[in-house]
Amino acid sequence: MAAVYQAIMAAGKEEGIDNFGTYAMNSLRLEKGFRGWGAEMNCDTNPLEAGLEYFIKLNKPADFIGKAALQEIKAKGLKRKLSYITLDTDDVDPEGNETIWLNGK
Repeated sequence: MAAVYQAIMAAGKEEGIDNFGTYAMNSLRLEKGFRGWGAEMNCDTNPLEAGLEYFIKLNKPADFIGKAALQEIKAKGLKRKLSYITLDTDDVDPEGNETIWLNGK
């Protein structure tokens, strides 16, 4: 495996390839709006709450597992929804997954 790593690093040297950490990779994923299992999505979050409604065709004639449940959730309205925010600051390092409160909620 070390030989593969060395070959990749040598091939990318001219392009400025460098090592990076998983926190950097995670922040790039978030900037693109990519959801991650265990972070923005888990067993307690439905696809509508995760902002994936675009990929779910509730009006298609074919049935699929969870279709009726998602139709019911949509009809009742979402209690929560994933949102991304941008902070413009020089002195705060957000870790992620912090709850945001507004008017005590």
